[in-house]
Amino acid sequence: MRYSFKEAICYFLLIDMLFLPRISWPIWIPLSLIPALILQIDRKQLNNIGRLVFFLFFLVAMFMSLINSSNSLFFNENVKRTFQLILTFSYVIPNTKLNLNILRIILYIFFVWIFFLFTMYWISPSTVSMNLIYFFPESQYIHESNLQSLRFSYIFADPNAAGYFFVMVFALYIGVVKKTTGLFFVSFSCVLAVFATQSRGAILSIIAVFLFYYVSDAKKAIYITISLLLAYFAIEKYTLLLDLILYRNEMDLGESRMEKYVYFINNMNYLPYGSGYWLTFPDGTEFRPHSDLIRMILSFGFVALSYVLWVMYPINKKQKILFIPAGTAFLINALLFDFRMFGFYLFSLTILKQINKK
Repeated sequence: MRYSFKEAICYFLLIDMLFLPRISWPIWIPLSLIPALILQIDRKQLNNIGRLVFFLFFLVAMFMSLINSSNSLFFNENVKRTFQLILTFSYVIPNTKLNLNILRIILYIFFVWIFFLFTMYWISPSTVSMNLIYFFPESQYIHESNLQSLRFSYIFADPNAAGYFFVMVFALYIGVVKKTTGLFFVSFSCVLAVFATQSRGAILSIIAVFLFYYVSDAKKAIYITISLLLAYFAIEKYTLLLDLILYRNEMDLGESRMEKYVYFINNMNYLPYGSGYWLTFPDGTEFRPHSDLIRMILSFGFVALSYVLWVMYPINKKQKILFIPAGTAFLINALLFDFRMFGFYLFSLTILKQINKK
C-alpha cells in the first residue's frame, strides 16, 4: 500500500504528539513542528481569502500585544509564547485524507501504553516518574511535586493537561472507529488514566463525553458505561487516590480562583490588543489566570481571541465531542499554550472534519 508524502507526515504528527519528547531549543518545541509548517504550503489555502485576512488581523493583534509589552521584565517570555501560539496553528492540516484503520491502530497502541504506564505508576510511582523525566525532560520540574500527591501527569508538566489530553485522544478514537472492537479496553484505560491525574475538570469532561456519546449509539455506550463503572470500582479500592481527588486543595476552586475572576473583571481589556503573555498584579507579582479565556482577553485582546474561537469552533457531532475536554481546559485551565495539547486538538479537528465528509 502506497502512502503520499503528506499522509506519511500526518501519521508522524500524530505519533509525535502522542509519544515523542520535545526539542529544547529555543523553547520546548515538538519534533513535528517543521513538517507541520511544510504542509501549510498549499495553494488551496491561498485561495481562501477570508481566512487569510482573518489570520492577518490575528497576527497584527498578537504583535501589537508583543510590542506593548516591550518594557516588561518578562519580554523574552512574551516573545516565546507569542510565537508558540502562532506556530501551533500549523497543526491545522488542510485537505487531510488518512486511513482510518491506521489511525485506530495508533490510537489503540497509545491507550495500551497508557494502561501499562498507569499500572506501573500504581506499583512504583517514583520509578515511573524518574524514567519519564529521563526520556521527557520537559516535564522534569513537576514530577517531583506530583509524587507527593500521586498525580499522574504522563509527559506533561501539568497533570490537568494530561487528563484533558487523555480525554481528547479518546474523543478522537471514538470518532474514527466504526466498530465496538477494542472500545471497552480503550474506555477503561482512559478512565483509569484520567482519574489518576486527579483533575476534576478532566473527570467531568470524560463523563460528559460518555453522556454525549450515549445519545448517538446505545450499543457503544453500553461498553463505555460498563468500563466507567469497573474503572470507578477499581480506583475505589485505591482509597487514597479517591480521597485525593475529592479533597485535594479545595482552595483551587475556592477563593483563589474567585479572586482571579474579580481581578479579570476589574481589569477588563476592551482594546483590540493586550499587554503580552506575562500578566502581573499591581505589586509586580505574576498573575496566573488558570483560564485561556481570561489570558487571551488580557494578554492579546478580543481580535486574537475571536480568531482562536473561530478556528476551535466544532461543526459536526464528532468535533463537538472533541471540543468537550478542549473547551473545558480552555475555560478553567490551559489549552492554547501547550504545543502538544492545542496542536493535537487542531489536528484532530481537521481529521474529524474530513471523516464527516465521507
